[in-house]
Amino acid sequence: MKHLIIEQCYMCSGIGNTSEHVPPKCIFPEIKDIGQDLRKNLIKVPSCRKHNNSKSGEDEFLLVFLASYFFNNEIGSQHLRGKVSRTLVRSAGKQIRELFINKGKLKEIKIDHHNSIIFGTPDLKRLSDIFETIAYGLYRHHFKQNFDGEIKVYFESLLYNDENSKKFNQFIVEKITKEVEGEDIFGRNPKVFFYQISKKSDENILGLRMSFYENFNVLIAYKKSSNIMYDAWIGIADTVYITTPSGDIKIR
Repeated sequence: MKHLIIEQCYMCSGIGNTSEHVPPKCIFPEIKDIGQDLRKNLIKVPSCRKHNNSKSGEDEFLLVFLASYFFNNEIGSQHLRGKVSRTLVRSAGKQIRELFINKGKLKEIKIDHHNSIIFGTPDLKRLSDIFETIAYGLYRHHFKQNFDGEIKVYFESLLYNDENSKKFNQFIVEKITKEVEGEDIFGRNPKVFFYQISKKSDENILGLRMSFYENFNVLIAYKKSSNIMYDAWIGIADTVYITTPSGDIKIR
């Protein structure tokens, strides 16, 4: 008699009775858009129905954001011209505006009759929540167990108006990037997505780098348990200074 294996949802203690793609399946182009199948061997983790069904709107938000990034590789650009363009036409451009806060301050520069660049303040809170969810899924996939701790998300390519925030973000990005440099690449479709995970980090802190369309990188810090230095990095202390080769950075 075969035993029924009941798996736990990657996000909670519920029963994982569905499968969730991490990252979302929609960011991988279909054959009709680019002439090749990049939806093979995608990463899936067990998910409860609540966490699986609540993500459809966020998946589309992420798709439009990633595919619209100006420095994507050709795969990302083709995806933008295909599925993402169809999505934008259906929403009459609403999906692009949803990427930003302060929508009244958006600036658009026309490149030609068909293309333009939009400048604005991206909704970092929403993006961070999405990438945090992906990070939980990747941890479950990689280590075959749920992550119990705190996750912090850092963006390599986004600009910050506040100088302290900019320097702090750069410091963490460079630290995690150095830790994962030369480590194995995971993901069967690396031109769309791959990740690297640190083996050299503090035992209580684990670094991970996600790469989308080869040029948009997101850095993840997994905090497994209390760590004084990490607590300082995320601003628990009233005033925090980090000493780097270029001088002291005041965080708070």
